[in-house]
Amino acid sequence: MTSSVLMMIAMTTTAINPIDEILLRDWKKHDIQPSGICSDDEFLRRVSLDLIGRIPTVDELHAFRNDRDRPAQISRLLESPEFSRFQAEIWTSILIGYAEEAEELASRRILSSWLASAIERRVPWDDVTRNLISAEGQSAFDGPVNFLLHNRDSPAVRISRVFLGVRLDCAQCHDHPHDRWTQSDFEHMARFFDVMEFDEQSESNIILRNAVPDTEEDNRPRFLTGARPRTSRWRDELALYTIRSRPFARAFANRVWYQLFGQGIVHPVDDFSQLNPPVNSELLEHLATTARDSEFDLRRFLSYICGSNAYQRTSANSPAGRSAIERFAVRKLRPLSSQQYVSSVGVATSRIFDEVERSELLAGLVSSDSDDPFAATWEYRESVQQLITQLAASTPIVAGSTPGLFNKILSRQPTARETQLCAGRSKSDIVFALLHSDEFRFSH
Repeated sequence: MTSSVLMMIAMTTTAINPIDEILLRDWKKHDIQPSGICSDDEFLRRVSLDLIGRIPTVDELHAFRNDRDRPAQISRLLESPEFSRFQAEIWTSILIGYAEEAEELASRRILSSWLASAIERRVPWDDVTRNLISAEGQSAFDGPVNFLLHNRDSPAVRISRVFLGVRLDCAQCHDHPHDRWTQSDFEHMARFFDVMEFDEQSESNIILRNAVPDTEEDNRPRFLTGARPRTSRWRDELALYTIRSRPFARAFANRVWYQLFGQGIVHPVDDFSQLNPPVNSELLEHLATTARDSEFDLRRFLSYICGSNAYQRTSANSPAGRSAIERFAVRKLRPLSSQQYVSSVGVATSRIFDEVERSELLAGLVSSDSDDPFAATWEYRESVQQLITQLAASTPIVAGSTPGLFNKILSRQPTARETQLCAGRSKSDIVFALLHSDEFRFSH
Protein backbone atom coordinates (compact mmCIF):
# COMPACT_ATOMS: atom_id res chain seq x y z
CA MET A 1 0.00 0.00 0.00
CA THR A 2 1.32 3.45 -0.86
CA SER A 3 1.99 6.19 1.69
CA SER A 4 -0.66 8.39 0.06
CA VAL A 5 -3.33 5.71 0.60
CA LEU A 6 -2.29 5.33 4.22
CA MET A 7 -2.48 9.06 4.74
CA MET A 8 -5.94 9.15 3.17
CA ILE A 9 -7.14 6.42 5.53
CA ALA A 10 -5.78 8.37 8.48
CA MET A 11 -7.39 11.63 7.36
CA THR A 12 -10.84 10.12 6.75
CA THR A 13 -11.13 8.54 10.20
CA THR A 14 -11.14 10.02 13.66
CA ALA A 15 -8.15 12.02 14.89
CA ILE A 16 -5.04 9.86 14.70
CA ASN A 17 -3.14 9.02 17.88
CA PRO A 18 0.23 7.31 18.42
CA ILE A 19 -1.36 3.85 18.42
CA ASP A 20 -2.61 4.43 14.88
CA GLU A 21 0.67 5.95 13.73
CA ILE A 22 2.52 2.84 14.88
CA LEU A 23 0.02 0.53 13.23
CA LEU A 24 0.00 2.48 9.95
CA ARG A 25 3.76 2.01 9.70
CA ASP A 26 3.40 -1.69 10.39
CA TRP A 27 0.64 -2.16 7.78
CA LYS A 28 2.71 -0.33 5.19
CA LYS A 29 5.64 -2.62 5.93
CA HIS A 30 3.51 -5.75 5.51
CA ASP A 31 1.37 -4.39 2.66
CA ILE A 32 -1.86 -4.70 4.65
CA GLN A 33 -4.95 -2.60 3.96
CA PRO A 34 -7.05 -1.94 7.07
CA SER A 35 -10.81 -2.10 7.17
CA GLY A 36 -12.86 1.07 7.55
CA ILE A 37 -14.23 2.65 10.71
CA CYS A 38 -17.31 1.00 12.20
CA SER A 39 -20.75 2.65 12.18
CA ASP A 40 -22.04 4.53 15.21
CA ASP A 41 -24.41 1.68 16.11
CA GLU A 42 -21.58 -0.86 15.87
CA PHE A 43 -19.34 1.35 17.98
CA LEU A 44 -21.90 1.81 20.74
CA ARG A 45 -22.61 -1.92 20.98
CA ARG A 46 -18.90 -2.77 20.96
CA VAL A 47 -17.77 -0.26 23.53
CA SER A 48 -20.74 -1.01 25.80
CA LEU A 49 -19.91 -4.72 25.75
CA ASP A 50 -16.22 -4.06 26.40
CA LEU A 51 -16.57 -1.48 29.17
CA ILE A 52 -19.78 -2.36 31.04
CA GLY A 53 -20.38 -5.90 29.86
CA ARG A 54 -23.72 -5.61 28.09
CA ILE A 55 -25.42 -4.32 24.95
CA PRO A 56 -26.87 -0.80 25.11
CA THR A 57 -30.50 -0.23 26.02
CA VAL A 58 -32.84 1.26 23.42
CA ASP A 59 -32.78 4.58 25.28
CA GLU A 60 -28.98 4.60 25.24
CA LEU A 61 -29.00 3.75 21.56
CA HIS A 62 -31.36 6.61 20.68
CA ALA A 63 -29.43 9.06 22.87
CA PHE A 64 -26.17 8.20 21.15
CA ARG A 65 -27.72 8.50 17.70
CA ASN A 66 -28.68 12.06 18.61
CA ASP A 67 -25.20 12.79 19.95
CA ARG A 68 -22.68 10.61 18.05
CA ASP A 69 -19.84 11.88 20.22
CA ARG A 70 -17.66 8.82 20.61
CA PRO A 71 -15.12 10.20 23.12
CA ALA A 72 -17.98 11.50 25.29
CA GLN A 73 -19.67 8.09 25.14
CA ILE A 74 -16.47 6.36 26.24
CA SER A 75 -16.27 8.75 29.20
CA ARG A 76 -19.90 8.08 30.16
CA LEU A 77 -19.36 4.34 30.19
CA LEU A 78 -16.16 4.63 32.19
CA GLU A 79 -18.02 6.62 34.85
CA SER A 80 -20.89 4.12 35.04
CA PRO A 81 -21.18 1.98 38.21
CA GLU A 82 -21.50 -0.98 35.84
CA PHE A 83 -17.94 -0.39 34.66
CA SER A 84 -16.39 -1.26 38.01
CA ARG A 85 -18.54 -4.35 38.48
CA PHE A 86 -17.85 -5.74 35.02
CA GLN A 87 -14.10 -5.07 35.09
CA ALA A 88 -13.99 -6.76 38.50
CA GLU A 89 -15.68 -9.82 36.98
CA ILE A 90 -13.07 -9.95 34.22
CA TRP A 91 -10.14 -9.72 36.59
CA THR A 92 -11.62 -12.15 39.10
CA SER A 93 -11.78 -14.74 36.32
CA ILE A 94 -8.18 -13.99 35.39
CA LEU A 95 -7.03 -14.33 39.00
CA ILE A 96 -8.92 -17.44 40.12
CA GLY A 97 -10.73 -18.88 37.10
CA TYR A 98 -14.48 -19.17 36.57
CA ALA A 99 -15.57 -21.57 39.32
CA GLU A 100 -18.01 -19.98 41.78
CA GLU A 101 -16.27 -21.15 44.93
CA ALA A 102 -13.09 -23.12 45.41
CA GLU A 103 -12.89 -26.20 47.61
CA GLU A 104 -10.32 -24.51 49.82
CA LEU A 105 -12.94 -21.95 50.88
CA ALA A 106 -11.65 -19.06 48.81
CA SER A 107 -14.53 -16.69 48.11
CA ARG A 108 -14.96 -15.49 44.54
CA ARG A 109 -17.64 -13.06 45.68
CA ILE A 110 -15.45 -11.33 48.29
CA LEU A 111 -12.51 -11.03 45.89
CA SER A 112 -14.73 -9.63 43.13
CA SER A 113 -16.35 -7.16 45.54
CA TRP A 114 -12.92 -5.95 46.67
CA LEU A 115 -11.77 -5.50 43.08
CA ALA A 116 -14.95 -3.60 42.17
CA SER A 117 -14.43 -1.26 45.11
CA ALA A 118 -10.78 -0.67 44.17
CA ILE A 119 -11.72 0.09 40.55
CA GLU A 120 -14.57 2.37 41.64
CA ARG A 121 -12.15 4.28 43.90
CA ARG A 122 -9.65 4.52 41.02
CA VAL A 123 -6.92 2.63 42.85
CA PRO A 124 -3.97 2.39 40.42
CA TRP A 125 -3.52 -1.11 39.04
CA ASP A 126 0.00 -1.46 40.38
CA ASP A 127 -1.38 -0.83 43.89
CA VAL A 128 -4.09 -3.43 43.30
CA THR A 129 -1.40 -5.90 42.25
CA ARG A 130 0.80 -5.09 45.22
CA ASN A 131 -2.08 -5.79 47.60
CA LEU A 132 -2.85 -9.10 45.89
CA ILE A 133 0.72 -10.39 46.15
CA SER A 134 1.40 -9.23 49.72
CA ALA A 135 -2.08 -9.91 51.16
CA GLU A 136 -2.61 -10.69 54.83
CA GLY A 137 -5.76 -10.90 56.90
CA GLN A 138 -9.06 -12.79 56.92
CA SER A 139 -10.60 -14.35 53.83
CA ALA A 140 -14.11 -13.38 54.99
CA PHE A 141 -13.21 -9.69 54.97
CA ASP A 142 -10.04 -9.14 52.93
CA GLY A 143 -10.54 -9.75 49.22
CA PRO A 144 -6.85 -10.22 48.26
CA VAL A 145 -6.47 -13.06 50.76
CA ASN A 146 -8.84 -15.10 48.61
CA PHE A 147 -6.54 -14.74 45.62
CA LEU A 148 -3.66 -16.37 47.48
CA LEU A 149 -5.96 -18.85 49.21
CA HIS A 150 -7.24 -20.10 45.87
CA ASN A 151 -3.71 -20.34 44.47
CA ARG A 152 -1.90 -21.44 47.63
CA ASP A 153 -0.54 -24.63 46.00
CA SER A 154 1.40 -22.65 43.38
CA PRO A 155 1.11 -18.88 43.90
CA ALA A 156 4.36 -18.18 42.06
CA VAL A 157 2.92 -19.79 38.93
CA ARG A 158 -0.23 -17.67 38.87
CA ILE A 159 1.59 -14.46 39.76
CA SER A 160 4.27 -14.91 37.12
CA ARG A 161 1.66 -15.67 34.46
CA VAL A 162 -0.86 -12.95 35.32
CA PHE A 163 1.42 -10.09 36.28
CA LEU A 164 4.60 -10.81 34.31
CA GLY A 165 3.26 -12.81 31.36
CA VAL A 166 5.79 -15.57 32.07
CA ARG A 167 5.06 -19.30 32.12
CA LEU A 168 7.46 -20.02 34.93
CA ASP A 169 5.63 -23.28 35.70
CA CYS A 170 7.23 -24.78 32.60
CA ALA A 171 10.42 -24.85 34.70
CA GLN A 172 8.96 -26.68 37.71
CA CYS A 173 10.52 -30.03 36.85
CA HIS A 174 13.25 -29.05 34.40
CA ASP A 175 14.70 -26.01 32.71
CA HIS A 176 12.21 -24.27 30.41
CA PRO A 177 12.50 -25.94 26.99
CA HIS A 178 11.90 -22.74 25.01
CA ASP A 179 13.03 -19.90 27.25
CA ARG A 180 15.79 -18.79 29.61
CA TRP A 181 14.01 -19.79 32.84
CA THR A 182 15.58 -22.63 34.81
CA GLN A 183 14.26 -25.01 37.42
CA SER A 184 16.34 -23.08 39.94
CA ASP A 185 14.57 -19.84 38.93
CA PHE A 186 11.21 -21.46 39.65
CA GLU A 187 12.30 -22.88 43.01
CA HIS A 188 13.71 -19.57 44.20
CA MET A 189 10.61 -17.65 43.04
CA ALA A 190 8.29 -20.13 44.77
CA ARG A 191 10.22 -19.71 48.02
CA PHE A 192 8.83 -16.18 48.44
CA PHE A 193 5.58 -17.85 49.52
CA ASP A 194 7.07 -20.30 52.03
CA VAL A 195 6.28 -17.70 54.70
CA MET A 196 2.51 -17.96 54.16
CA GLU A 197 0.56 -19.54 57.02
CA PHE A 198 -3.17 -20.30 56.76
CA ASP A 199 -5.19 -20.65 59.94
CA GLU A 200 -8.79 -21.87 59.51
CA GLN A 201 -11.04 -19.99 61.93
CA SER A 202 -14.31 -21.34 60.52
CA GLU A 203 -15.75 -22.85 57.35
CA SER A 204 -15.92 -19.42 55.75
CA ASN A 205 -12.96 -17.60 57.28
CA ILE A 206 -9.26 -18.39 56.97
CA ILE A 207 -6.52 -16.12 58.30
CA LEU A 208 -3.38 -15.58 56.23
CA ARG A 209 -0.26 -14.57 58.15
CA ASN A 210 3.44 -14.28 57.40
CA ALA A 211 5.66 -16.70 59.31
CA VAL A 212 9.17 -15.79 60.41
CA PRO A 213 11.32 -16.67 57.41
CA ASP A 214 14.47 -18.74 57.32
CA THR A 215 17.24 -16.20 56.94
CA GLU A 216 19.96 -18.65 55.90
CA GLU A 217 21.41 -17.32 52.65
CA ASP A 218 20.89 -20.56 50.71
CA ASN A 219 17.23 -20.76 51.79
CA ARG A 220 16.24 -17.23 50.91
CA PRO A 221 14.20 -16.63 47.75
CA ARG A 222 15.58 -14.93 44.69
CA PHE A 223 14.04 -12.51 42.21
CA LEU A 224 14.18 -13.43 38.53
CA THR A 225 16.95 -10.83 38.21
CA GLY A 226 19.08 -12.85 40.65
CA ALA A 227 18.81 -10.38 43.56
CA ARG A 228 17.55 -11.49 46.98
CA PRO A 229 15.18 -9.72 49.41
CA ARG A 230 16.84 -7.47 51.98
CA THR A 231 14.25 -7.82 54.74
CA SER A 232 12.09 -10.54 56.29
CA ARG A 233 9.03 -9.16 54.46
CA TRP A 234 9.62 -11.36 51.44
CA ARG A 235 6.22 -11.01 49.78
CA ASP A 236 6.20 -7.24 50.25
CA GLU A 237 9.52 -7.02 48.45
CA LEU A 238 8.32 -9.37 45.70
CA ALA A 239 5.23 -7.19 45.20
CA LEU A 240 7.36 -4.06 44.81
CA TYR A 241 9.79 -5.84 42.51
CA THR A 242 6.90 -7.02 40.35
CA ILE A 243 5.05 -3.72 39.91
CA ARG A 244 8.22 -1.72 39.29
CA SER A 245 9.46 -4.05 36.56
CA ARG A 246 9.12 -3.40 32.85
CA PRO A 247 7.58 -6.87 32.29
CA PHE A 248 4.70 -5.90 34.59
CA ALA A 249 3.86 -2.86 32.47
CA ARG A 250 4.06 -4.95 29.30
CA ALA A 251 1.89 -7.73 30.70
CA PHE A 252 -0.73 -5.25 31.95
CA ALA A 253 -0.85 -3.40 28.63
CA ASN A 254 -1.06 -6.65 26.69
CA ARG A 255 -3.91 -8.04 28.82
CA VAL A 256 -5.99 -4.87 28.49
CA TRP A 257 -5.36 -4.83 24.74
CA TYR A 258 -6.44 -8.47 24.56
CA GLN A 259 -9.66 -7.72 26.44
CA LEU A 260 -10.54 -5.07 23.86
CA PHE A 261 -9.35 -6.84 20.71
CA GLY A 262 -9.64 -10.56 21.50
CA GLN A 263 -6.02 -10.89 20.36
CA GLY A 264 -2.91 -10.02 22.32
CA ILE A 265 0.12 -8.23 20.93
CA VAL A 266 1.81 -11.20 22.54
CA HIS A 267 -0.58 -14.12 22.21
CA PRO A 268 -1.31 -16.09 24.33
CA VAL A 269 -1.11 -13.26 26.84
CA ASP A 270 0.73 -15.31 29.47
CA ASP A 271 3.46 -16.55 27.13
CA PHE A 272 6.09 -13.84 26.76
CA SER A 273 9.02 -15.93 25.57
CA GLN A 274 11.88 -15.99 23.10
CA LEU A 275 9.88 -18.19 20.73
CA ASN A 276 6.72 -16.07 21.02
CA PRO A 277 7.70 -12.46 20.29
CA PRO A 278 5.16 -9.61 20.09
CA VAL A 279 3.52 -9.14 16.71
CA ASN A 280 4.36 -5.43 17.01
CA SER A 281 7.07 -4.71 19.57
CA GLU A 282 6.90 -0.95 19.01
CA LEU A 283 3.19 -0.94 19.87
CA LEU A 284 3.72 -3.06 22.99
CA GLU A 285 6.51 -0.81 24.27
CA HIS A 286 4.44 2.30 23.56
CA LEU A 287 1.47 0.92 25.49
CA ALA A 288 3.66 -0.22 28.38
CA THR A 289 5.14 3.28 28.63
CA THR A 290 1.68 4.85 28.37
CA ALA A 291 0.38 2.61 31.16
CA ARG A 292 3.28 3.57 33.40
CA ASP A 293 3.01 7.29 32.55
CA SER A 294 -0.71 7.18 33.39
CA GLU A 295 0.21 5.60 36.75
CA PHE A 296 -1.71 2.46 35.79
CA ASP A 297 -5.03 4.29 35.79
CA LEU A 298 -7.33 1.68 34.25
CA ARG A 299 -9.90 4.22 33.04
CA ARG A 300 -7.36 6.48 31.37
CA PHE A 301 -5.68 3.53 29.69
CA LEU A 302 -8.94 2.07 28.39
CA SER A 303 -10.08 5.48 27.18
CA TYR A 304 -6.83 5.95 25.28
CA ILE A 305 -7.15 2.63 23.45
CA CYS A 306 -10.90 2.88 22.80
CA GLY A 307 -10.38 6.30 21.25
CA SER A 308 -8.02 4.94 18.63
CA ASN A 309 -8.93 4.12 15.04
CA ALA A 310 -7.53 0.65 15.63
CA TYR A 311 -10.25 -0.10 18.18
CA GLN A 312 -12.98 1.34 15.96
CA ARG A 313 -12.27 -0.61 12.78
CA THR A 314 -14.90 -2.91 11.31
CA SER A 315 -14.81 -6.69 11.21
CA ALA A 316 -15.28 -6.64 7.42
CA ASN A 317 -13.30 -9.19 5.46
CA SER A 318 -9.93 -8.07 4.18
CA PRO A 319 -7.87 -9.40 1.26
CA ALA A 320 -4.98 -9.78 3.74
CA GLY A 321 -7.00 -12.33 5.73
CA ARG A 322 -5.51 -13.70 8.93
CA SER A 323 -2.50 -11.40 8.84
CA ALA A 324 -4.76 -8.33 8.92
CA ILE A 325 -6.50 -9.62 12.05
CA GLU A 326 -3.26 -10.53 13.81
CA ARG A 327 -1.88 -7.06 13.07
CA PHE A 328 -5.10 -5.33 14.17
CA ALA A 329 -6.02 -3.95 10.75
CA VAL A 330 -9.41 -5.68 10.92
CA ARG A 331 -11.68 -6.20 13.91
CA LYS A 332 -11.59 -9.78 15.19
CA LEU A 333 -14.95 -11.41 15.82
CA ARG A 334 -15.18 -12.94 19.27
CA PRO A 335 -17.92 -14.62 21.29
CA LEU A 336 -19.49 -12.81 24.20
CA SER A 337 -18.16 -13.95 27.54
CA SER A 338 -20.67 -15.67 29.82
CA GLN A 339 -21.03 -12.44 31.84
CA GLN A 340 -21.64 -10.36 28.73
CA TYR A 341 -24.13 -12.85 27.34
CA VAL A 342 -26.26 -13.08 30.50
CA SER A 343 -26.28 -9.29 31.00
CA SER A 344 -27.11 -8.69 27.33
CA VAL A 345 -29.97 -11.19 27.37
CA GLY A 346 -31.32 -9.28 30.35
CA VAL A 347 -31.24 -6.02 28.38
CA ALA A 348 -32.68 -7.60 25.23
CA THR A 349 -35.60 -9.19 27.10
CA SER A 350 -36.10 -6.46 29.74
CA ARG A 351 -35.37 -8.95 32.51
CA ILE A 352 -33.62 -8.18 35.78
CA PHE A 353 -31.83 -11.24 37.15
CA ASP A 354 -31.33 -11.50 40.91
CA GLU A 355 -27.98 -12.75 42.21
CA VAL A 356 -29.11 -16.38 42.42
CA GLU A 357 -30.57 -16.41 38.90
CA ARG A 358 -27.48 -14.75 37.48
CA SER A 359 -25.18 -17.26 39.18
CA GLU A 360 -27.22 -20.19 37.88
CA LEU A 361 -27.22 -18.81 34.35
CA LEU A 362 -23.48 -18.20 34.42
CA ALA A 363 -22.85 -21.70 35.78
CA GLY A 364 -24.82 -23.13 32.85
CA LEU A 365 -22.80 -21.15 30.30
CA VAL A 366 -19.21 -21.67 31.37
CA SER A 367 -17.53 -24.61 29.73
CA SER A 368 -16.08 -27.71 31.31
CA ASP A 369 -12.65 -26.08 31.59
CA SER A 370 -14.01 -23.28 33.80
CA ASP A 371 -11.62 -24.30 36.56
CA ASP A 372 -8.65 -24.05 34.22
CA PRO A 373 -6.66 -21.25 35.88
CA PHE A 374 -5.32 -20.00 32.58
CA ALA A 375 -8.50 -20.19 30.49
CA ALA A 376 -8.57 -17.32 28.00
CA THR A 377 -11.48 -14.96 28.50
CA TRP A 378 -12.52 -14.67 24.87
CA GLU A 379 -11.82 -18.12 23.47
CA TYR A 380 -14.86 -19.90 22.09
CA ARG A 381 -15.24 -22.94 24.37
CA GLU A 382 -18.96 -23.62 24.28
CA SER A 383 -19.91 -27.30 24.24
CA VAL A 384 -22.59 -28.76 21.97
CA GLN A 385 -24.68 -29.58 25.04
CA GLN A 386 -24.55 -25.98 26.25
CA LEU A 387 -25.61 -24.73 22.83
CA ILE A 388 -28.52 -27.19 22.71
CA THR A 389 -29.58 -26.12 26.21
CA GLN A 390 -29.71 -22.48 25.13
CA LEU A 391 -31.56 -23.24 21.91
CA ALA A 392 -34.14 -25.27 23.82
CA ALA A 393 -34.78 -22.48 26.33
CA SER A 394 -38.16 -20.83 26.14
CA THR A 395 -38.20 -17.59 24.19
CA PRO A 396 -39.31 -14.66 26.34
CA ILE A 397 -42.12 -12.43 25.19
CA VAL A 398 -40.70 -9.09 24.04
CA ALA A 399 -43.03 -6.36 22.86
CA GLY A 400 -42.27 -4.14 19.92
CA SER A 401 -42.33 -3.73 16.16
CA THR A 402 -39.77 -5.44 13.96
CA PRO A 403 -37.51 -2.34 13.89
CA GLY A 404 -37.97 -2.03 17.65
CA LEU A 405 -36.90 -5.64 18.21
CA PHE A 406 -33.81 -5.21 16.03
CA ASN A 407 -32.86 -2.07 17.97
CA LYS A 408 -33.43 -3.78 21.29
CA ILE A 409 -31.59 -7.03 20.55
CA LEU A 410 -29.02 -6.22 17.85
CA SER A 411 -28.61 -2.47 18.48
CA ARG A 412 -29.37 -1.56 14.87
CA GLN A 413 -32.16 -1.09 12.35
CA PRO A 414 -33.19 -4.07 10.18
CA THR A 415 -32.20 -4.07 6.52
CA ALA A 416 -34.86 -4.07 3.82
CA ARG A 417 -34.24 -7.79 3.26
CA GLU A 418 -34.59 -8.56 6.97
CA THR A 419 -37.82 -6.57 7.16
CA GLN A 420 -39.15 -8.60 4.25
CA LEU A 421 -38.17 -11.90 5.87
CA CYS A 422 -39.81 -10.93 9.16
CA ALA A 423 -43.11 -9.98 7.54
CA GLY A 424 -45.86 -12.32 8.71
CA ARG A 425 -43.65 -13.88 11.39
CA SER A 426 -44.72 -13.91 15.03
CA LYS A 427 -42.84 -11.72 17.49
CA SER A 428 -41.64 -14.80 19.38
CA ASP A 429 -40.13 -16.25 16.17
CA ILE A 430 -38.32 -13.00 15.46
CA VAL A 431 -37.02 -12.72 19.02
CA PHE A 432 -35.85 -16.35 18.98
CA ALA A 433 -33.98 -15.84 15.73
CA LEU A 434 -32.30 -12.62 16.87
CA LEU A 435 -31.32 -13.90 20.32
CA HIS A 436 -29.74 -17.03 18.84
CA SER A 437 -28.05 -15.34 15.91
CA ASP A 438 -24.28 -15.09 15.62
CA GLU A 439 -24.68 -11.34 15.48
CA PHE A 440 -26.11 -11.29 19.00
CA ARG A 441 -23.76 -13.89 20.44
CA PHE A 442 -20.58 -12.34 19.06
CA SER A 443 -18.90 -8.99 19.48
CA HIS A 444 -18.24 -7.36 16.11
